[in-house]
Amino acid sequence: MPLTANDKLRILRDILITHQMDHAASSSEHAQIQRIAKRLAQDTAMPTESQTLLRDVLSYSELGASSMDQATHITSHEDKLNHWVSLLDQMQLHQ
Repeated sequence: MPLTANDKLRILRDILITHQMDHAASSSEHAQIQRIAKRLAQDTAMPTESQTLLRDVLSYSELGASSMDQATHITSHEDKLNHWVSLLDQMQLHQ
């Protein structure tokens, strides 16, 4: 059974929350974020306003994948992570 857009949003949200809590991230987590964000951005059922969020999360993940210090990378994006998680929560409520 394929994942729905809502399933992908939940996974994305869960990974971002884990980054916040652990102040750590693996290269495979960043790769998964990138895959999910790209697929959601291509999904015609996604609201147009979600494109900015997905681009921002994709950029965060691309930078994180090349970062030598995950804790600093995550800490420097703390406010954005909080905002993105909040937006993802709202998107899930309206789908």
